[in-house]
Amino acid sequence: MLNLPHFSYRSPDSIASFLSGAKALNPKLVTLVEEEVRPAGDGGFVARFMDSLYHYSAVYDSLEAGFPMQSRARALVERVFLGPRIAGSLSRIYRANGEVSCSWSEWLGAVGFKPMPISFANHCQAKLLLGLFNDGYRVEEVGNHRLVLGWKSRCLLSASIWTSPSEFDCVN
Repeated sequence: MLNLPHFSYRSPDSIASFLSGAKALNPKLVTLVEEEVRPAGDGGFVARFMDSLYHYSAVYDSLEAGFPMQSRARALVERVFLGPRIAGSLSRIYRANGEVSCSWSEWLGAVGFKPMPISFANHCQAKLLLGLFNDGYRVEEVGNHRLVLGWKSRCLLSASIWTSPSEFDCVN
């Protein structure tokens, strides 16, 4: 879902139709990774703008842990990945006009997908992987179904696992 930023420009009916089609495939598991940014319609323009500013500032700060400032890889990440995301985020904030948008988790729940608990082993593995990088990164479990990657005090990304209701009934 993180790689589907164009869906934020789609109508709610179009997104619901896409997710209903995905549900019809009856997947055993769906992995959702999404940015932890305030929804476009949540709060006033200044609050949304400042939230995006702090979010992307933390993303840039976290890049320091793995990419030197002048590296070609960092320039590529900034130009190809972050630049368009920031522009899209600002565009959504500007166009929001107070309308509240849903997160991908809310959309998945609305069409009938159910969150699956994150296993203790997955949580431990995430913490072990973060140990390979500089201090500043953290991982925490939210609820029992979502892992959040953060940089210092700021949440950057979350990951969750979802299943269709028929699969969920078989697991429990």
